[in-house]
Formats: sequence, C-alpha cells, structure tokens
Amino acid sequence: MEELRDWDGKRLQEREQAIRHTSLELAGQCIALLLNTLSQAPLAQQQAHKRTESSRGFGS
Repeated sequence: MEELRDWDGKRLQEREQAIRHTSLELAGQCIALLLNTLSQAPLAQQQAHKRTESSRGFGS
C-alpha cells in the first residue's frame, strides 16, 4: 500500500467507499450463511413444520 500522505482527499474518500461497499457485501453474505445454517437446524425445521401445519390443512 502506498504512503497515506501521498493520497489526496478524493482518493481517500474513494478508498473508504470501496471498503464500505465490500464490508456491506461481506456482512450480507454472513447473514445469508447464518440464516441458511439456522434454517437447517432440526429445531428450526420442527418449529416451521409445526407453525405451518394449519395452513397445509393438517391442523385444527
């Protein structure tokens, strides 16, 4: 990486925006992985099945 003193304000702002954009992408991917993992957990599957029984015509 170049020396920061050689960077002007515009260049620093562009770099900051690129870092922010990448951070948001990674955060979104982490959330997607977490939701996927949680949705595959046996307890989550049981709860989903239980909560949707009536909408499938099997419940009371």
